[in-house]
Amino acid sequence: PTRSARRAAPSDLPAAASLEDQFVHSSKLILVDSRRHIRGYYDGLDPKDVDRMVLEMRILLEMEKETQ
Repeated sequence: PTRSARRAAPSDLPAAASLEDQFVHSSKLILVDSRRHIRGYYDGLDPKDVDRMVLEMRILLEMEKETQ
């Protein structure tokens, strides 16, 4: 069977309590250097991944200080 999709009218949508309710959040984090190169991907819900990101941020900041 085929289904047809229809576009919801604004009156069909539930009213959001706040702007935050209208935004879909992700737990993914991306470390980007000053040249806009992606240096790593991390899961913001995994404490080990967050610790790794913090360590890699510190290393990246030190590397960028040395090149200035």
